[in-house]
Amino acid sequence: MTIEDNARLPHRTALPLAAGRECGGCVVCCEVLPVDDPEFQKPGATLCKHCTSRGCGVYETRPAVCREWFCGWRRVAELPEDLRPDRSGILIMDYKQDPAPSLLHKRYLVAIALRTRDAFLAPPFQKALAHFRKNRVPLWLTANDGSMTLAHPSHDIALALLGQGPEPTPDVAREAEKWRQIYAPL
Repeated sequence: MTIEDNARLPHRTALPLAAGRECGGCVVCCEVLPVDDPEFQKPGATLCKHCTSRGCGVYETRPAVCREWFCGWRRVAELPEDLRPDRSGILIMDYKQDPAPSLLHKRYLVAIALRTRDAFLAPPFQKALAHFRKNRVPLWLTANDGSMTLAHPSHDIALALLGQGPEPTPDVAREAEKWRQIYAPL
């Protein structure tokens, strides 16, 4: 799945914006997002012609997708400051699918390595990953090579949630049940 594919995925969540977070000089979305507006079209993975070194040159009249779309860094207050996409090389996007193909797709995050997968090894992302693990947030990792990897939950818990694989151990079964309690009602 490419960055553009991710940006086109339907059913974005409406997590509120984190207080005090501003885009600042980050213009990653000006490149990543595809825009298909009656008055302006732009493919994903292409820098918008309206992007200036300080932001949007047509900010007051920008297309609806640009007004409504915000990255995970703007929405998840627990993410560290240095995980802002232009600083970290990682764009986090939040999703909710209804109907979802599995419990792991009801509400989840996708972290996209904008340049290299090595960004996932950096301390800011590892801090975020610890937060997602602690709070049982499904997290998928991808780069623009089309591959997607489930980073959390672990493989054995994912199999238990999907009803696949061998009989889970009691510890895995207990953890899978905690996930079900959170995500089944969504």
